[in-house]
Amino acid sequence: MSIKINIHPHDRNQLLDMLEGFLVYGLGDLAAQIILGSPNLIRTIGIGLIGSSFYALEVPLWFRMIEGTFCHASDKIRVCQLFQEPDTDNICRLDYKGRTLMAMSYFNPIWVARHMFFISLLNAISKGYVFNAPFKIFITLIPVAAKSFLVCIPVIIAGNYIVQNKIKMKYRLIGSAILSSICALWFAVSKVIFGG
Repeated sequence: MSIKINIHPHDRNQLLDMLEGFLVYGLGDLAAQIILGSPNLIRTIGIGLIGSSFYALEVPLWFRMIEGTFCHASDKIRVCQLFQEPDTDNICRLDYKGRTLMAMSYFNPIWVARHMFFISLLNAISKGYVFNAPFKIFITLIPVAAKSFLVCIPVIIAGNYIVQNKIKMKYRLIGSAILSSICALWFAVSKVIFGG
């Protein structure tokens, strides 16, 4: 007797996104931990779970929003030169600059601070510390995250350009997760460098 489980293609894609998020974010953070000389299983699993939940849901949604962003040829917003020429329906989709900037608007200093906050939380949990005043800790991470983000901008621009303009939509989460893991390596190291 065999059991066949039918999974809708959308659900299959979401499960794959979750698995990819777990592996890429978890392993990317593990690489940062190894570079810093402090591997931590709880932190690796925790970042993997965050990658498979928050990031696996947020990132594809944001990319679908980017893909669906348009204006009409007559709209004044087109003046900012982030849109392509109108198609046959008089619709202007975001061009490569617009898609790259929209992707960067998601991976911004607040996102970096949140990621650093998760790292701090997981480090505290693994050491058995009580995590007091989480909002205060998050606020203190924002300047560190902003410095880290500014230093990383050339990599973020080049990486987001590739992810948004050279990779098919269905592979963008994994492309973005790899880019994010590369950046997360930097963010984890910069947290130490900039004193977060």
